[in-house]
Amino acid sequence: MFTQRCSRCGQVKRATAFRRQSSSRTGRETICKACRKKHDAMVKAMSFGPLPEPEGSEEWVEEIWRRASIIRDEHRT
Repeated sequence: MFTQRCSRCGQVKRATAFRRQSSSRTGRETICKACRKKHDAMVKAMSFGPLPEPEGSEEWVEEIWRRASIIRDEHRT
């Protein structure tokens, strides 16, 4: 039975608790499915909706920078 330690929660779990990832040395992600699910939910909650069109316009670039600064500020606290 192959086990692996989750890089997020630190728990040792069976290999089936990790998503497959052919590019990794073990063939599995380093984050367990439960932690990945929490992470994906957090990212979705931080979603700001669609960006202004056209891509690359001045408004689009300003919005990207605004969103990035909000995310940076949230991670600093």
